[in-house]
Amino acid sequence: MGSGIVTSGPAPGDDRILARLAAAHWSQHGNPPAAAAKPVFEIGLLGRPHVTFVPPNEASRPVAWRLRRAFELVACLALAPDRWLAREALTLALWPDSEPSTVARNFHPTISDARGALARAAGQRLDTVIADQGGYQLSEAVIWRVDVDRFRHHADLAASLQKQDSAAALTAGRRAWRLYRGVLLSSSHQPWADTARQELQHRYHRLLQVVASLAAEAGRLEEAMDAYRTLLIDDPYAESIHLALIEIYARQRRPDLVRRQFMRLEDLLRELDVEPAEATRARYLALVSTNTKSEPFAG
Repeated sequence: MGSGIVTSGPAPGDDRILARLAAAHWSQHGNPPAAAAKPVFEIGLLGRPHVTFVPPNEASRPVAWRLRRAFELVACLALAPDRWLAREALTLALWPDSEPSTVARNFHPTISDARGALARAAGQRLDTVIADQGGYQLSEAVIWRVDVDRFRHHADLAASLQKQDSAAALTAGRRAWRLYRGVLLSSSHQPWADTARQELQHRYHRLLQVVASLAAEAGRLEEAMDAYRTLLIDDPYAESIHLALIEIYARQRRPDLVRRQFMRLEDLLRELDVEPAEATRARYLALVSTNTKSEPFAG
C-alpha cells in the first residue's frame, strides 16, 4: 500500500551525477553487495488450487495447510487489488454466516496458520501475511506468482494484438489457454469467489474465440477446431460456434462432417424446441451444395 506522500523528481542531470559518484565509490571499495533475492511462491487458483514455494536451484515445495480457511485467506488476498483486503472484507468472505464471537475466536489463528504454512514450505521465517492499514496484505517482500494474473495478462494481450499482429496475438492466446486449467478454485466453490469466477470464465470464452479465429485465418485448422470444440463443452447450444466448425469442415472438403455437425446442432436445438436460424441453414446448404473451400467464419 502506498504512503500517499508525493515527492518532487530529480533535477536534470542528477541521475548521471549520482551514477558517476556511485561508480567511483565502488571502484575504490569493491563491487556493491548483491541484493538478496526475494522468496517466490507460486499460487495456482485456476482449476485445482495449489500453492508452492519455489527455491532457487531446487525443486518446488508444496504448502501444506492445516486449516482450509488459511488457504482461502491467502487466495482472497492473492485475488484482491494490491493483494490487500480490509479485515471486515476478509471476515465477510471467510465467515459469511458466523457469529461475531466465532469470527473473533478463529480470525487470528487462521492468520497464524497461513503464516506458519508458508514458512514451513520455505523452511525459514518470512513476512508473508502482514497487517497493514486496518487490513491484511500479502507482503511485498515476497514475489507472488499468481496464475490468474498471468492468464489475464496474456488474454488481454491476445485481444489487443488481434488486428495489428496476428502471430503475436495467437502466441499470447495459446499461453493464456494453457494457464486456464479450469474454473477458479474448482475444488472450493466459495461464494466470495463467484464474481471473479464468472469474470474469468467469460474472459476464457472470449479468448477461445480469439484463438480459434486467428488459428483459422492462419490455416491452423486443427487448432481452430480444438478451440471451438472446447467452447462447445461449456455451451453446447452456441449456434455460431457450430457454424464456425461447419465452415472449417467445408474448407477441409469434408461434406460428411459438415452434415454431421449441422445434424448435431439440429438435435441440440430440438431439445429447446427451436430450429437453427434461417441464416445458419442457408449457409449450411450453400456449403453442402458447393463443397468448395470457403473463407473462415469470423465468429
